[in-house]
Amino acid sequence: MRAMRTGWSLTSESLEKFLAWLSPNREEAAGKYQQLEKRLVSFFVRGGCHVPEELFDRTIDVGCKKIDSGAVESSVDPTAYCYGIARNVLREYRRDQKPLPMPEDFATPRMGPEWDEQELTCMEQCLAGLGEQQRDLVTRYYEGEGGDKARVRRALAAGSGGSSGLRVKVFRIRGILRECVSECLKQKSEGLHQ
Repeated sequence: MRAMRTGWSLTSESLEKFLAWLSPNREEAAGKYQQLEKRLVSFFVRGGCHVPEELFDRTIDVGCKKIDSGAVESSVDPTAYCYGIARNVLREYRRDQKPLPMPEDFATPRMGPEWDEQELTCMEQCLAGLGEQQRDLVTRYYEGEGGDKARVRRALAAGSGGSSGLRVKVFRIRGILRECVSECLKQKSEGLHQ
């Protein structure tokens, strides 16, 4: 993040200092690093980030720079300190995110009961093109009403890394479907005009 913009770059020496800060025992330090990675990647996913591994790398870069410069005392808890850095990295990531404009020729299919036959056919084709797990997840996510829908979503969230993880997965699948249906409708429309 900002540390990266000042010209500082991660070196093997600074990474070694960081690992030694996690633990003087090399194997224990490696285990703590992996555990830290798992926790912080999960933290970034829950925070709505679609590139959690990249933000983890940025967090470690900032941590390594602080350790390398001597700005952190050895008595500081590494996990708590890295979570503090991760919160700032996530805050900066959110601030820097700029929405991408939709292409002008992007056909957005209508959602709901007013779908026409072509849109339904395209949606069925696109759903069939998904992997079995993706198809099952997105169809189960939208089935049911009221309390039933909430129960299904809670069950799905339990197997998807929590409700944020579930929403991220469904959002990505919907993007795939939206693009596929749009392309399908465009092809059908071009076929009619030939």
